[in-house]
Amino acid sequence: MAERLPVQIHNSPVLFKKQTYSPGVQTSQLRIASGARLVFTLYIFSADPGASASVRVKTTYSQDMPPCEVLSFGSNQAGQHVKRILTDFHQFVDVELEITGGNVECILGMTCFDNALSTRIENAEISADLNHILQPNGTYDSVRVGDGEYELDVLPDGSIKVNIVDTSVVPEEVKGITNAITGVLKDVPTLLNTYTAPAGKKSYLQMIECSGGNIAKYWVEINGTTQRTRRTYFGGDLNTVFDYDAYSENGFELQPGDVVTVRVEHFRPTFTGEFESFIQALEIG
Repeated sequence: MAERLPVQIHNSPVLFKKQTYSPGVQTSQLRIASGARLVFTLYIFSADPGASASVRVKTTYSQDMPPCEVLSFGSNQAGQHVKRILTDFHQFVDVELEITGGNVECILGMTCFDNALSTRIENAEISADLNHILQPNGTYDSVRVGDGEYELDVLPDGSIKVNIVDTSVVPEEVKGITNAITGVLKDVPTLLNTYTAPAGKKSYLQMIECSGGNIAKYWVEINGTTQRTRRTYFGGDLNTVFDYDAYSENGFELQPGDVVTVRVEHFRPTFTGEFESFIQALEIG
């Protein structure tokens, strides 16, 4: 039996290095020596039309037992980060990378964390069952409550000092900006859509959809600097999506006054093109 890769807290092994993978299944076998959370990140650099990468995570308590699948995810979108968190696993973990439909250039990494979780909870009651028995990895259950700078402390008499604070809800609004253009000439970079982050609010770029009647290159600029680029191809989908949910729970944070610009350039010599774009942004405040 092949030796498994040992993984401990704060280890970040590359399970499948960056390269072009042909259709088939490859497996990376791990032994989790310590840790309570596994965070997987899949990134697609390029993919043949119709090709995709799928990840399956299986686990077992003993190598004498067949593993059971506990997590699956995948993507066929180049330039997209796909992140998944797994907390339900045993010591032995198998990670499978399956490529279907053509060649895919990708990378799959993983980071192992302890059982300390940072969670924001608003207007809710919480309860927790804690176990103060020291675990083999040197940790024990505990809860910390704070705002990132200060934390609540238990006083000698067992009480907690609490100050009353303003709990009013900050207004949030999801903005959608749609635009369509026609008569776009070949090899002419053309403005397709734009969004400006307003002053006095926190703004997050969440998603950009692009589509058209011809194959094309689409790119996103922030303040005139190209940030992301995607292409559509013959025989493939003429729609594409720039997804920003991997940056944070709200998306990619913009500064007030930042200008997001979507441009398109197509390559059909005898045709003019029709193209559409949709920008989704979250504004808080």
